[in-house]
Amino acid sequence: MEKKRKGAVAILALFTVLTVGTTMLLPAEVSAASRPAKVKSLKVSSAGYNSLKISWKKAKRAKGYQIYRATKKNGKYKKVKTIKKAKTVSWTNKKLTTGTRYYYKVRAYKGSRKGSFSTKKSGVPKLSKTGGVKASAASSSAIKVSWNKTAGAKGYQIYRATSKSGSYSKVKTTSAASYTNTGLAASKTYYYKVRSYRKVGKSTKYSSFSSVVSAKTKAKAAATTPTNPAEPTNPTTPAEPSEPEETNTLKVIDRETGKEVTELQAGKIYDVESSSTVYIGTDKSTVGAAASANKAAQICHYARRELHPVSQGVFWLKNEDGVRSYKVTKGTTIQTGGLNIELGGSVPSGYSEQYESPYGDTQYVYQKNTENLLFIGAKNGAVKTVFTMGNYRMNTDEAYLSVETTEFGGTTIQPVRYYSEQTTGGTLNPTAAELANEEILANYVANAVRLKQDSGILEINQKLTQGAEEQSVRVSEWIGDSEYWHYIGGNPGERYGALGVEDVNENITSGGMGSKHCVAVQAVENFYKSAGHVQNLLDESHQFIGTGIVYNGADNFTVTQAYADPQS
Repeated sequence: MEKKRKGAVAILALFTVLTVGTTMLLPAEVSAASRPAKVKSLKVSSAGYNSLKISWKKAKRAKGYQIYRATKKNGKYKKVKTIKKAKTVSWTNKKLTTGTRYYYKVRAYKGSRKGSFSTKKSGVPKLSKTGGVKASAASSSAIKVSWNKTAGAKGYQIYRATSKSGSYSKVKTTSAASYTNTGLAASKTYYYKVRSYRKVGKSTKYSSFSSVVSAKTKAKAAATTPTNPAEPTNPTTPAEPSEPEETNTLKVIDRETGKEVTELQAGKIYDVESSSTVYIGTDKSTVGAAASANKAAQICHYARRELHPVSQGVFWLKNEDGVRSYKVTKGTTIQTGGLNIELGGSVPSGYSEQYESPYGDTQYVYQKNTENLLFIGAKNGAVKTVFTMGNYRMNTDEAYLSVETTEFGGTTIQPVRYYSEQTTGGTLNPTAAELANEEILANYVANAVRLKQDSGILEINQKLTQGAEEQSVRVSEWIGDSEYWHYIGGNPGERYGALGVEDVNENITSGGMGSKHCVAVQAVENFYKSAGHVQNLLDESHQFIGTGIVYNGADNFTVTQAYADPQS
């Protein structure tokens, strides 16, 4: 679809299907009966250390819902989510601060008609109660206490008493998921409870205590009286050798050396030997589960009893004889732009900028404003993704990695399923800062593409950025509504003119992004699928650029990239 106005062009690439409708004249007033009903029964409850679940009853005549949030009951409320399905009556707000109270109100909408806001309700994200607590005697003077790790916890506090309802005192603070309490009396019962904690600024937030568990130390071994040694007996005929103890038949063999190994390196092939079926996973207790196998594929690809390591990390193999762990000490190396990048390894020096992304990792920028632009995505200091506009070499067969090439020649390399593990089920909840970071990266990608095509670098312009953000919000709110399709393009000349910018072109894309490349890369790739978009992107008369990105939910983004000529 292409819309033209004097001195301006807007070209849209909407990956959500829009039904073409006709312009309608609406009455100036809308009767109350046609408005959606007021949202009722709003509830807010903790869903973890950084999350709150908001739920409500379905409102009559609703097409969707808008959720607003504030940190004070009568403070300034900001829209944080738009639900686009009337049957969806709950949403989990993530990336919140532990221990902070948040207030919410919700209203239904149908097109431009809005219902009344619900009653305001509040909730506080809290650490979950510590679960899986167990206690068992380790000796006559020690008891081992163990528990499940709590999401978001920095550590745990263990309390002990000598009776279930007695006075408990703290005996240990630890970051581990178990503790052995020593120096206890023999044959005595002790009671324990555990809570987790998390640092928030200068304060400490605690979970509620676990259920009380108990264990009794073992009896002290009775002392024995030494006896005189027995007289030697006449030697006898040696006994027949016993059958050797059965061992695990599971082995991993280095194909090159033929030797059994427990540590692996990317770039080499290993054979798995076993007398029974073998499963792979990332946790000893969940080997064989599909999710665990998917995560293990990020470390070591397993097929036809062959192992192909791809990233540093530890995984497990399991057969009917037991479970064994294996460590990949050297991940896939990617050589590009004079750097040697290792998946799972540390971030190389030489980056010029770094940005937090919606996927929970940090994007490091190398060779900005060159046609060999490079992004390295890292999580917890370990490299997870590499996007390069230049040539590259690897020491691993690409078949065992997720390698996606863009329409304009860039390439994203990552362990198998890395982004899908992060975004399955629409779990993203990007902050405004993270979206702003993606806007900057999208500008860098556009400039790298222009340099490859000899079109020159565009200067980032804040007014264009503001206008692009406003347009993305407009498209996001109207997309899929046939009554408003004809407003989406609008007149960029008028809209940007109000900001003091003239001669503006726009590229717009909306749809699911995140399964392959990061949003910044995928948006520019979407533009490159249309000749009209490419013309806008590469127009040599342009001097300025600005990008606006909004998140629509379910890993769906709307991206507007605006370009302007030099101002007279």
